[in-house]
Amino acid sequence: MNIVESIKGDETTMDEITELKRIWESTEMRLSSLSGEQERVYSIAGNIDKLTVNIPVNFCDDEIIELLKDESILTPDINYHTDDDGSNDTIEIHYDFDDSLALTMSTNDEIEDFDSFMDDILDIERTQYLSSGKWETKEYTIVIGTGGPHVEFTTNYQINVYWGGKSQEFTTYDDNARSTIDRVCEYLDETSNY
Repeated sequence: MNIVESIKGDETTMDEITELKRIWESTEMRLSSLSGEQERVYSIAGNIDKLTVNIPVNFCDDEIIELLKDESILTPDINYHTDDDGSNDTIEIHYDFDDSLALTMSTNDEIEDFDSFMDDILDIERTQYLSSGKWETKEYTIVIGTGGPHVEFTTNYQINVYWGGKSQEFTTYDDNARSTIDRVCEYLDETSNY
């Protein structure tokens, strides 16, 4: 992980630094898990030997079936369908001609839903500048935690953690985290009223 690090505050102990870094890394991982590029790891059980497969989070059921056919896990010339049990972490795949279970896929990694993440944002601040008589957005600052620690990120890829008068401000270079931040920025630009 390549990061640019800035630690501020007087008399910061190693334990405090370690905790601030842990919170920062946890925030980066959370942002990374929301990226459409992120892969979900499934374990597969059914009428085949147990195995695992990586599937991009943004794949729909038909794309998952095609990927499993490409990987020779499912037979290419058979039609399959899925049953959604209402859970994001389990997919049941059946034969079209026979309702017997072909396989059940259960995820090993919990990946947060982007829309739920957006619903849980605590505060958004927009920094603007006037250019040729028109207001332009320089960046958004999005608060996702407060009250100890205060956690925020900006659309310029900065993740900031503040706690007890201490702070750590890192720039994330994780491609998946940056992709999520770009999605947040696009969402805010689209929903902005001015």
